[in-house]
This record gives sequence, C-alpha cells and structure tokens, in this order.
Amino acid sequence: MKTRHFLVLSLVFGILTTSLALAYGSYGREDQTMISNGQGVSSPSFWEGLKGQNPAGLSYNQRLKFQAGAAAFGSDLNPIRASGGVLFGSSVIGGGIEYSQFDSGAYSSGIGAVQWGLGGNIDALRLRLGISGRHLSGSTGSYTVGLLFEPVRAVRFGLMVPRVQNGIDVVGAGLTFMLDPAIDLVVDGALDPSTSHGVVKPGITFHSDRFQLSASYGFRYRGTTDPLLYARFSGALGLKISDHVFLEYSYRGLPEHLLGLTLR
Repeated sequence: MKTRHFLVLSLVFGILTTSLALAYGSYGREDQTMISNGQGVSSPSFWEGLKGQNPAGLSYNQRLKFQAGAAAFGSDLNPIRASGGVLFGSSVIGGGIEYSQFDSGAYSSGIGAVQWGLGGNIDALRLRLGISGRHLSGSTGSYTVGLLFEPVRAVRFGLMVPRVQNGIDVVGAGLTFMLDPAIDLVVDGALDPSTSHGVVKPGITFHSDRFQLSASYGFRYRGTTDPLLYARFSGALGLKISDHVFLEYSYRGLPEHLLGLTLR
C-alpha cells in the first residue's frame, strides 16, 4: 500500500474512532453554516468541504441532506456544470459524497469526479478534523486535510492543506473572531512553499438561522499568483427557505458563480 493511501486511511480511522469515543455534544449548528467566508479556511460551510474548502467544516452536518449544485465559469455564464450528492451527520461526525462536473474549473464535457469528505468533532478538545478526496476519471486522486480549533468560544483557528497528491503545494491558515453572536470577522491566508507566493483575505460574515451573508477581499502580499485564495472580491448568500430547504449562492469563490440547493 502506498504511503499516501495509508496516511489517508489512518486519518479516516482516527476521525471515526476518536469522535465516537469523545462524544460530549456539539458546539456548532448546521443552520448557521450555510455559506463560507472566502474560500472557507477558518469559516467553511457545512457542504463545500466536498468542493475544496476546509473539510473539517463537514462536521457541522447534523442531519441527512441531499444537495445539488450548478456552477458557471466566466461572465457569460458559460460553461455551466452540475453536481449532486448526499450529506450526513450527527453531533460528532459528518460527511458526504457527490458526483461533480467541476472543482475550481469546469471539467471537459462528459468528464466528472467523485468527491467525498469526512469530518469529526472532538468537543472535549474543541477541535474539528476533516479529510476529503477527489477522484477524477482517468487520473489519480488528490486529498485535502484540515482542522478547526476553538480555544475559546469567540475565536476559531483554521488550517488546511489542499490537493495533496505528490507533495504539499499550498498551505492555508486563518482566524475567525466572533465579534457578536451574529457577526464574524475573518482573516485567512495561503502560501505556496515552493514559490513563496501568498495571499491574505480579510472578510466579514453575518449569520442567523434564516439568513447569512459574507464578503471578503484578497490581497497578494508576495508574488504574482494566487495560491488557494483569490486576490479579488468573494461574496456569498445563504437563505433558509424552510426547515427542509436551504438555498446558497457564492460569487468568485472556486467557480465564478456557484448555486446550491440543499434538501433535508
């Protein structure tokens, strides 16, 4: 067994066993994580861990849900690609699996990927761990690992390593400060160790059980490329239509436009 596959299986097993052993309840609610801030390093949504954000956010899932997505790339809304999947969760573990025709870009027509993720909540340590994988038709898989840590109720740290395949290309880290029960201040950053190119992205999120709104803007602090985080405006809107229907929209995140519909 390849070392990469062994590490992936070990982390999955660790999340399952540790989360179940330390199940002391949940300190997050999926209703308040319909959307992410920026690319979701320290403030991910409950569903976009399947799409390249911090997979520790998948632990916010607390119920069975069906999720459909549509993404457009470019100002002319072309091409349009789709995704569909299932999310599940309890107070200690959450995850999902989907079939998608896109990630940060549109796959060629007729090409898709199986994308999965698993997150665990160790409430006694105020720690969430996650791992996700992407398996594109005709190519080897890549994996993303991440964690969220809340040393106190008002502060959350995020760390993630995306798209691990033959080594570490990018590292993302961030801080979310909960200024108010409904307002979060966010600063995320990303660095490419091989080129030292980096981006920092501050933002703000407003959230309630029914309505959520986030906005952020990225700045290149070194280099000329954008590793993980984009040096531009990103925004997202989440609406809880009813207890069973969520509608999510994001702009200039991974695709140019991303629309999600969640049924639970």
